[in-house]
Amino acid sequence: MIPGLKGELIRTGVVTGAVLVAGAATHFWGTAVIVGLIFWMMPHAREFVRMRQWSRHPMRRPDNTVELWQEPTVRVFRSLRLLRSRIRRLTTRLRYVRSATEALPDGAVLIKRNGEIDMFNLAAQTLLGLSARDVGQNFVSLVRNPEIASLVNGQAAEGLVEITATHSDLQLEVRRIDIDETRMLILARDVSQLNRLLSMRQDFVANVSHELRTPLTVILGYLESLDHDESLDQEQLRALITRLGSPAKRMKVLVDDLLLLTRLESSPKPSQTDVDIVAVAPMLESIVAEARQISDGRHRITLEADPALRLRGSEFELHSAFSNLVGNAVRYSRTVETFSCAGSLPKPVPGSKWKTTAWGSQRSTSLESPSASTASICRVPARAAAPASDSRS
Repeated sequence: MIPGLKGELIRTGVVTGAVLVAGAATHFWGTAVIVGLIFWMMPHAREFVRMRQWSRHPMRRPDNTVELWQEPTVRVFRSLRLLRSRIRRLTTRLRYVRSATEALPDGAVLIKRNGEIDMFNLAAQTLLGLSARDVGQNFVSLVRNPEIASLVNGQAAEGLVEITATHSDLQLEVRRIDIDETRMLILARDVSQLNRLLSMRQDFVANVSHELRTPLTVILGYLESLDHDESLDQEQLRALITRLGSPAKRMKVLVDDLLLLTRLESSPKPSQTDVDIVAVAPMLESIVAEARQISDGRHRITLEADPALRLRGSEFELHSAFSNLVGNAVRYSRTVETFSCAGSLPKPVPGSKWKTTAWGSQRSTSLESPSASTASICRVPARAAAPASDSRS
């Protein structure tokens, strides 16, 4: 039974009885009916006014007192409260999704089937050159690339194309992901560095193949001579073995460099338990001592090392990186040339960054801070920039 209906029926019966009694007593039936209707409608008029006032601010609790009016208004009030709670939760989740989308390094563009842009993240502005006013515009018309047009139209193989950005020299990998029948997601990823690394790898393999071919040719040539010439005496054999030693050592160095490069590429990032506080000064002293032996007096090498300098990292890889720099300086610089290794580092402040500078025949890697204080880790001649092997620190 409807709440409050029983009480309303009783009240209606009482008013009807009063009208009949008053009409029979006074014989003014019209006046009695009008007065009865007024008394019957007054509570409903009051409740209607209260409900109308509540409807202007429906999130506050309704103040209806008549149960016939109170029950539906309270039900609407509770539904609105529940709806508001759901909207808040959905809004919070939507903000999380939006924040996650904005944090993506890849550009994401949501477009309709006709190419109209619905939304995009910050990375899309950088990679594809979009701006806030482009929402609602045609994506293909803005990017202006025939491969993008084929991608949006579903004509690209595997839903993937690689383009050059129109507003920069970035190489982009653009992928299409269908969401539903009306929308699709376009993802753009910067592959410029990856392409450069692939090109460097190809060049590296080609160079190593060439470097290995030369000593192999020399060794094979001597081996053929030994195979066909049976009149060689011991002194000639010793001379041939001595000549074979140089290309064999050269091949060994190349193989060691390849193994080192493979190990550095395949090894994971050192964990906190694998790093130590490394004293830089003793490390540089040993590296400089080795460099002087390699130089054999052909260079003047100086060392300026702060005894208090410490670095947190892998001691083996730091030693490999520093020795590689100093070794290149010895191998690729002029015979009589002075270069120095400096080991000093100011206390970094917020905003500090590493910077490589070159002046004249010198190149330096330093820590640059907003206070304009810099300190060199290692300074070597610029001609020693070509490394004999790769290291990571």
